[in-house]
Order: sequence, then structure tokens, then C-alpha cells
Amino acid sequence: MTARFRVKNLERFQHYKDRRPPWIKLYVDLLNNYEFTCLPDASKLHLVMIWLLASQHNNCLPYDPEWIGRTLHATEPVDLELLEHSGFIIKINDVAERPQDDSELLSDGEQDATPRDRDRDRDRDRDRDRDRDRDRETNTSAGADRDSPRGIFEHWREVMNHPQAKLDDVRRKAIRKAREHGYTPEQLRQAIEGCAKTPFNAGDNDRGQRYDELTLILRDGDHIDRFIRHYHNPPAPRSPDGRRAERNAQTLHDWQPPEVTQ
Repeated sequence: MTARFRVKNLERFQHYKDRRPPWIKLYVDLLNNYEFTCLPDASKLHLVMIWLLASQHNNCLPYDPEWIGRTLHATEPVDLELLEHSGFIIKINDVAERPQDDSELLSDGEQDATPRDRDRDRDRDRDRDRDRDRDRETNTSAGADRDSPRGIFEHWREVMNHPQAKLDDVRRKAIRKAREHGYTPEQLRQAIEGCAKTPFNAGDNDRGQRYDELTLILRDGDHIDRFIRHYHNPPAPRSPDGRRAERNAQTLHDWQPPEVTQ
């Protein structure tokens, strides 16, 4: 018997619960989902189309890439193993675990929703989505996943004491880029703490200015590696003589000789 699979958390996208929906919901925060952004472009589109297909088959589809590809009219092979490994679909091997067969679904006439049903469900979903977005905006570090971009940002904000800082697109992109290059969340936290332990970045410089911006810490591999080293072996604070020598060197560097007139 052919194995089957279901889409994880399809109910989050499913608009109508007891009938084949005329449409499904697609959330903007999908753009910030690390696993989704790591998928090849073709697999991203295949996944969205599989969501649509699953909504029409009671979330029970054959684990057959060729059949899925033909049904989706895909021009590139559908990689179900990648989607399963990434956690977007779940393979079903136990017959008892499967939902009812498609033949047991409601007839087309019973599945159609009236305009009043659609308006009511749309208003309900809109209110629920608005409440969810509000909760997300007010979410604190205690509620954030430590390994997510939000969790890494909250760690930086706490260590560097920047309570008013916001997780904007630039900071989120820096975190995701570092993760894509193979750095673990724990290494990123070490880099953040290593920067805090670096006297120059903490303000021990001639300008008395802190250089602890998250995008600076995660700018590239050299910065991340250096701050990780400082986490394990913090540099010593500069001595007064060292500061004086640095000021003299900077003055010499900035000095411009006067023009010599004939």
C-alpha cells in the first residue's frame, strides 16, 4: 500500500474546517520562517501548491512525488523527502492514523459555502489574525524561541542593554545570513557576549563610544569568529599609556603638512 503524508499544521491555513475551502490563508510571517527560506525556490512553490492540494483531499495525500508533480502540473521534480526533512509534511504509515478517505468527504453540494458563511468566517479569521499579530508584537524575550531570530535578537538586546531596540529587517537579515553560513544559535550568542567583553567595543576608546550594534557583530565570518574568541578569552582593558600612544598615532595619521610656497 502506498504511503501517504499530511501537511503539518494545515489547520492554520485552512479557512473552512468541514468542507473543501475555496481558498486558504497564506501568512506574511512565512517570509521569516528559517526552514522555508532555506528551501530551493522550486520547493517553496511546490509546498504552497501542496497546501492547496491537501486542503482538497482532507490533508491525506499519497507519498508519490511523480503523482504529486503531475497533479500540480509541476515543471520540476517534487522533492517530498526535502519537505519532510524540513518538517513541512509528515509521512503517515499507520492506516489508523489516516483521515477518512476522499470518497467519504461531503458531496460537492454540501461542501459549498454560502456568501453569508464566507463573510462570517472571513470576519472571524480577520479578528483572530489581528489578535495574533498584536500578541506577536508584544511578545517578550521570555516567550520567544531562544534559537529563532527573535530569540537571538532578544539575547543581544538584553546583553547590550538596548531595551528600545527593534527587530527590523536589517537585523533579522544579519541573523539569518549568519545561520545560513553555518553558525549555530549558541555561537551567535557567544559572539554577542564576546563583543560585550571587548573593551574597545564596550566604549574603552578615545571617543568613548560603544560599537555593539548587532549588524556589526554579525557582519561577516571574521567578525563573528573574533568575538567568539573574545568570549572565551576576553581582551584586557587598555592601559593609560596604550590609550596615549593610540591618540598620538591617530593625530599623526590625521596630520596634514602645510603647503610649501615658492
